[in-house]
Formats: sequence, C-alpha cells, structure tokens
Amino acid sequence: MTRANTGLATERLGLSEEELTNILERYSQSFNLGVEDLARLIGAAEMQAVAH
Repeated sequence: MTRANTGLATERLGLSEEELTNILERYSQSFNLGVEDLARLIGAAEMQAVAH
C-alpha cells in the first residue's frame, strides 16, 4: 500500500496514521504490523461486519 493509499484508508476509517501507530504500540504489535496493514485489517473487518 502506498503512502497515498494509506491516507485514503486512514481517512475512510476516521483514524489518523498517528492514532493507528498508537494502537499498534499499545498492543505491542508495532514490530509485527505496519499502519498500512492495520488499516487494511480494520477495513476488512468492517466489510465483513457489514456483510452479516
């Protein structure tokens, strides 16, 4: 995901890149996932929830 795509994902989620980074750090996942990955995962979970 490019930086532009990350911006779109974070805009769609309503969370800033800094907020996503803070979530990763809070759950000790900053070494396992990047902001782009987290944005994609949240987006996928939202889409799955809508499909129910």
